[in-house]
Amino acid sequence: MTQVADHFIGRAAELEATDRALAALRDGWTAPLAIEGEPGIGKTRLAQELSTRLGRSAQVLEGHCAPDGEGSAYAPFAEMVRAVRELDPLEARLAGDPDASA
Repeated sequence: MTQVADHFIGRAAELEATDRALAALRDGWTAPLAIEGEPGIGKTRLAQELSTRLGRSAQVLEGHCAPDGEGSAYAPFAEMVRAVRELDPLEARLAGDPDASA
């Protein structure tokens, strides 16, 4: 697996776990990876490091919950869908999918 960057300290176990999860996927498969935890423990930084390490081999989407727990539980997913739509039309990504209308 990939070596942990020198500038990213204290998360080797988490990065190795993500490496194992990604290695288990076959080409063309999609899988969600949720990084969760208390505010301020470095979730965003871990996601940024993972994104950097993956480069163009994967598309990383981020969704954030309101820090006070207020708002819709679906807000992070809506944020990710908006990000995908900005990259290219969602309809093109779903072409041929029998569940596309859902």
